Order: sequence, then C-alpha cells, then structure tokens
Amino acid sequence: MHSAHQRAGRLQGEPSHATRERCRADRERLVRQPMIALLNEVADADPRYEDFSVWHYRTDSWWWQHQSAVIRLGRKIEIGLRFALDGLRIQGA
Repeated sequence: MHSAHQRAGRLQGEPSHATRERCRADRERLVRQPMIALLNEVADADPRYEDFSVWHYRTDSWWWQHQSAVIRLGRKIEIGLRFALDGLRIQGA
C-alpha cells in the first residue's frame, strides 16, 4: 500500500481520473479537512470570519492540486486562500 506522501506525488502534472479517485480519501484527510479546521479556528478567534466556503473537488486536476477557500467579510469583501504544493497563498479582493 502506498503512503499518503507517495499518492500526493502522483497528483502532480496531469493525473488520471482513476489516480485522483484512488487518492480522494487521502486528499480529503490531508488537504481539505485541514483547510476547514484552519478556517474554523480563525472564525472561533474572530466571528467576523465565520462566513467561509471550502471548495470541493472538480474534474480538472488543477483543483486537486490547489485547495481553495474564501472568507466573506462583507458584500464585496473577500479573502481567498489556497493551499498548493508550494505553500499557502492569501489574496484579498
């Protein structure tokens, strides 16, 4: 059986749908759930940050390689977050 690290390495480039499906549980546990936990902690510290969304998987491999989320602070104010293999990116708009 392959480790989660080895499976994550297979998601680089253009992994097949079958490869992504084999890695789905690891990705959920190691990528998506930590993003949700991070945003819950931020919201617990300051309720202004409680309106957030963490996006699910899509068929395009880019979405598997970049876990994205958004925190809405107002009608036209958002903070975007993205985990990728090269780190965490934060953007405001």
